[in-house]
Amino acid sequence: MDSASIRNAYQEGRYDAALSLLETALGHTRFRPLARYRLNRFLSLTCFQSNRYAQAGALPLRDPLTKLMRSFPSLPYQVDWPAADQIALPFLQELPWQLPQVAVEVDGTKVVATIDTGGDLFSIPWDLAATLRIEPVATAGGRFAGGQGATVGWARLGRLGLGGIALREVPISLNSFSHPVVGTGLLRQFNATLDYPGSRLVLTRPGGASLPGERFPFLLVHTHLLIACGALNGVGPMHFLVDSGLEADNGAAFAAPDHTLRRAGIPLPASQTTEGFSGVGRTRLDIGFFDIDTLSLGGTTRHRLTGMTGVFPKQLAAKTVAGFPLDGLVSHNFLRHYRWTLDFTAMEMSLEGASQGS
Repeated sequence: MDSASIRNAYQEGRYDAALSLLETALGHTRFRPLARYRLNRFLSLTCFQSNRYAQAGALPLRDPLTKLMRSFPSLPYQVDWPAADQIALPFLQELPWQLPQVAVEVDGTKVVATIDTGGDLFSIPWDLAATLRIEPVATAGGRFAGGQGATVGWARLGRLGLGGIALREVPISLNSFSHPVVGTGLLRQFNATLDYPGSRLVLTRPGGASLPGERFPFLLVHTHLLIACGALNGVGPMHFLVDSGLEADNGAAFAAPDHTLRRAGIPLPASQTTEGFSGVGRTRLDIGFFDIDTLSLGGTTRHRLTGMTGVFPKQLAAKTVAGFPLDGLVSHNFLRHYRWTLDFTAMEMSLEGASQGS
């Protein structure tokens, strides 16, 4: 089994190639049960990302994601487009340091949802699910900011309205957040532009117009982690998680584990226990702050920023998730100066439309 080839094909969005490699590998009988289980897990993830839910029915797995796919009687993400091939949803948040919000309709109920690429599927709170009589098809324990634990569910949503677009048969997650969340799993059904200067979310048919500005590749790791290369204080290349959901009113644009600061020659800052609120309630974090001369994502560089320690997930600093350690998290206070476009067909993103200053 060439596990590296399978992992590379999956993370680069070459799902047909990943399926072919996995089916060939699973055709052999020499694998021990653990190795075969891992192959089937990769096959489940590949079916999930490529919307081949029907193929998950025969998998010998009982994990929540596979159960979710089995619950769909037809294709997921059936999109009804208006006459135009592009729609725009205005941002509704009040302050620029706040995460962008848009109006959506969940089974006909109008709600405001936060856009956060650190989230996976479109997510709704448990209380809204109860009001709409949406029952989970699977549940599991989840871990969120600060190690906070909560129960997560997965379910089918009949209809989701996004401006003039209607989606039917939408996979969703259920959690203890205080508000719905538009995550990567929903955005990847489109070419999606978070137009921060224009204060709007633009959704275009996949395979439409080419990306504006400078394009650079990204990987899609696990179910929703967007990974691109960058540099900290000119030291790189480094692998950064591009997660738009780190909301910081102090202007922090970057979070990093200790190994990244040592590599960039930045002294480890003193930390202070801070209480705050995550999506699942009150949390306590030992947070430190450090000054950044330059932070680059692709070929785009910003100057004189603030970084944080103590919030970067430890499991991402190891090799267990991506197959290589991640070096940091680029977030909202970096991205909000740009038109940030994600093309999940070409597996490229672009940043356009801002000066390179702080």
